[in-house]
Amino acid sequence: MSEKIQHFDDLESAINFALSLIERNYYFFKYWAEKVNRKSIRDALLDWAEEELKHKEVLLNIEEDEEVDLHQTDIPDLRLSEYFMDAEPSEDMTYEEALRIAMKRENAEIETYEYLANIAQSPRAKQMLLKLAADSRQRKLDFEKKYIEKFMSEN
Repeated sequence: MSEKIQHFDDLESAINFALSLIERNYYFFKYWAEKVNRKSIRDALLDWAEEELKHKEVLLNIEEDEEVDLHQTDIPDLRLSEYFMDAEPSEDMTYEEALRIAMKRENAEIETYEYLANIAQSPRAKQMLLKLAADSRQRKLDFEKKYIEKFMSEN
């Protein structure tokens, strides 16, 4: 028996799925912010959790007939996370490890949103999922730039 694939016949089901992804990342960052030993890393994780809440707020306030701005879909991917071994969160994680984890999580969101957009039957759901993928791509690029600046630049 084959597994049924979610097709998102309407915007609401796509939004609900996206909200579950956002909430998962929010709780992940919040949980580790409470566990880490270094204040600077705690602050970064809390900032990242707050960004997730901003995405959640956007989704909760989207209207069925509202146009979604898709102009920023061509965001470069530096593909840094492809070259890293997976970092595991821990109480003693470094900022470098936290950034690597954040990049990997954003990459997983991008792939999920793009996959779902490809199978979405509703044009509005597809549009929203592509917008979420672009937002996640921008956030991943921001993480990559921070990583390059802090750990790869010749000071």
